[in-house]
Amino acid sequence: DKSIFITEDDELKEASSIYEDIDDVYPDLVAFDDYLPRLSKVTRDYFKDNEEWNLIHEDLFKSFDADTLVDSELMAKNNIEDTKQRLREKQASLGFFKFLAENVGYTNAYKEFPVLSFVDDEFIANFHGNIYFYSEDGEELYNAEWTDKEWVNLISEEYSDAVKEYFKTEFEIPEFSIDSFFEDVIFTNDSIEYLNDLGQEHIAFVKYCFEHRDNIGDKKLTDFSLWTYDKEEENQHILSEDVIF
Repeated sequence: DKSIFITEDDELKEASSIYEDIDDVYPDLVAFDDYLPRLSKVTRDYFKDNEEWNLIHEDLFKSFDADTLVDSELMAKNNIEDTKQRLREKQASLGFFKFLAENVGYTNAYKEFPVLSFVDDEFIANFHGNIYFYSEDGEELYNAEWTDKEWVNLISEEYSDAVKEYFKTEFEIPEFSIDSFFEDVIFTNDSIEYLNDLGQEHIAFVKYCFEHRDNIGDKKLTDFSLWTYDKEEENQHILSEDVIF
C-alpha cells in the first residue's frame, strides 16, 4: 500500500514524492515553492509525540538533497531559463544565494545565475565580465558620463557576509580598485577605441585620469586621444603623444 498525505498546499500526494520537514531551508527558497512539495505542518504537529510515527516516518518521505535540487532540478535544461527569471527578484536572489552558500557546493555553471546589482531593482545578467564587490570608487566610475555601464558591475551590499564570502572564494569576485580597473578594462583595445570615439564626454575622462594619475602610472595613456580646438574653433582629435599647441 502507498502512504498518502496532505501537503502544505492542501494536495494529496504519495509520501515518497514529498519532503517531511524542510523548515530550515524553505524560507530561502520560497521562490521555488513548486519544487518543494512538503508534508503539511498540521500533520507534522498531529504526529509529533506519536511513538509509532517516530519509528517509521524517516523512511516514508523523499530525502532532501540541496545539491540535487539545484544541479538536477533548478538547472535542468527545461528549467534553467525559468530559474534565472525567478532569480531576477530581490528577495528570491538574496535567499537563493544564502541557500547556496550554506548548503551547496559550487560549479562554474552557477556563474550563469543573475545577481543583484547595487542599483535599486536592477540585476547583473550573470557572473561573467567585470563583476566587483561594491565600492564608492566603483560607484563613481559607474556614474561617470564617459564609462560604458558594462565596465563596472557592482554587486549589491544587501547580500549577507556569508554570501559575500561565497562569492569571493567560489565565484572569485574581486574587490574593486582603480589600479586594476585601468589595467583590466581601460587599457584594452576595445575600451581605447570606445573612449577615443567619445565627444565632449572625453574631456571628463581626461580629467578623471589627471585626478587619479598616481593610480595609472607613466606613459600609459599614449594610445588615447585628446579633445582639442583648432584656430577656427573646430573640434578635432589628436593623439596625446602628438605635439599639442
